[in-house]
Amino acid sequence: MHVVVRRWISSDVLGLLEIFGRASGSHLTDSVREREGGRGQARTDGAKSLLDDLTVELNRYLPEPVELYVTKDKKWRRSTEACHTLVEAVEHVQRIRREHEREEEDRRKLEWLQLASILDRLPDGQRRPVRIGAYQAHVERFWGRVVQELQAQFPWLLVETTMYPNRKREQGMKGELARAFEDHKVDYMLAPEDTKPPETTESGRRCYCYSLCVVGSPAVLNEMKGQHRWVEIEAFQGRTLIAAPKGYSSRDRFDGFLRERSVQVQGVIEDTSPLMLRVRALGGAGVAVLSDEYKAIGGAEHRYPALWINARTHRVDMYLWSHTGQNKGVHQAFDFVVDQLIKLEDDPSLERPAALR
Repeated sequence: MHVVVRRWISSDVLGLLEIFGRASGSHLTDSVREREGGRGQARTDGAKSLLDDLTVELNRYLPEPVELYVTKDKKWRRSTEACHTLVEAVEHVQRIRREHEREEEDRRKLEWLQLASILDRLPDGQRRPVRIGAYQAHVERFWGRVVQELQAQFPWLLVETTMYPNRKREQGMKGELARAFEDHKVDYMLAPEDTKPPETTESGRRCYCYSLCVVGSPAVLNEMKGQHRWVEIEAFQGRTLIAAPKGYSSRDRFDGFLRERSVQVQGVIEDTSPLMLRVRALGGAGVAVLSDEYKAIGGAEHRYPALWINARTHRVDMYLWSHTGQNKGVHQAFDFVVDQLIKLEDDPSLERPAALR
């Protein structure tokens, strides 16, 4: 027979059971004192009433009745084995409720931001844009998903994404993207952890972490890996490197690794296109090192060995740069979406990070 659910299990009952049921034979009075900080008879009687009501409801679902406490010497109430058994389920229910509470809080915040963001306008009445500056790897790895979620949750927002193809940095100069950010042509950009931001920049949020992967023909990669699933930087000794020209951050970073480990390559074939670097490496012209930010490198369909330096995978944390004072209207909507994706990035249950799902 179907049992109609008539009552909601209160948080007070769950909290009491969590303490009272820790061990079979626990004192109810001691449990109340631990939970509420008092030992008065009224408090204990109230706890007894909560347990009695719960027992009545619980037994409606069971083929045989159970008791959650027994009375000793007409005064002392001790938990039963059934009460102790309940704790695992009680803790599970509590975890689920906390998750739902967080989800409900996020939903309420989203609704307020949806109402506020549609009213955020420039002085001339035009919609205030969200301006993102990026290199190709950033778009593939993170910004593409951000824009997708912004349009799904805030379809009225005007999102302007500018991709800067020139990744080269002249000596003593900043790259094209960093210059655009400093000139306030864009509101947001990503930068490695070791890059110093301008003084009027907020850069406290780590968005994701990328690794460097080694790309080459199957035969070459098998030779470089040996018995491992990765490639140590020493395996580049005497090989032809396919890389971006000097002045590109990826090239300068890798050249620094080679110098640190006293590794000499045979020669370098240069190309500015990440796609062509990969194609040339797969064709056997040499070996390339590319970021797994690119979907062709880090996506689910492609598995290239990671670059190992000092007996571990080399990883680079990427941080969000934004101008100070961007904390209202459309910018709060942007922050909400970015925070959602950062949480997904840190979820160990996901096979691939958020932007690559």
